[in-house]
Amino acid sequence: MARSTVNDGEMTPEERTELAREALDRLLIEMLRSLARGGDPDRNVLAAMNDFIEHATDAAPPVAAIINGQMGVMYDRALRQRHDGSFDDERKAILEASLRVVAESLASDKAARGRRSTREKALTYAIEELVLSREERSRANGWSYLQRLTETLGKWTQKGSRSDAALNRWLADR
Repeated sequence: MARSTVNDGEMTPEERTELAREALDRLLIEMLRSLARGGDPDRNVLAAMNDFIEHATDAAPPVAAIINGQMGVMYDRALRQRHDGSFDDERKAILEASLRVVAESLASDKAARGRRSTREKALTYAIEELVLSREERSRANGWSYLQRLTETLGKWTQKGSRSDAALNRWLADR
């Protein structure tokens, strides 16, 4: 970000707001990375948090407005589109459901277990919808996504594996 030199080199509140937004991005990203790793040995979360607090303190809008606005921006970047500008609904549903499962897994209130169970069911459903839609598209094009997937994974080609008839029954039930 280009800084102006208003007031003897001090940043304007708008510049501090933009830096606070960037620091909040880094903070949330580092928190997710740390959660995925199971720790933050390099203290990246702390550094990003300090940056956010430093810049948000003198920012133009209140901190709550910065956080709310930036969460919308990050939602768009994470869930609304891929780098090529497209995003399939099934993948979005899986990502959203996954985040909800994680959130409820971390919650400790009395209703968290029930919400987690509901979120896990939604995640399973979203994954099944992705697989089903890919299978339907592949069959419309004369091949089977599930057959290729299972051949790749080696799960259904072993002795005692699911048959094509079982696969067709599963698809018919969906």
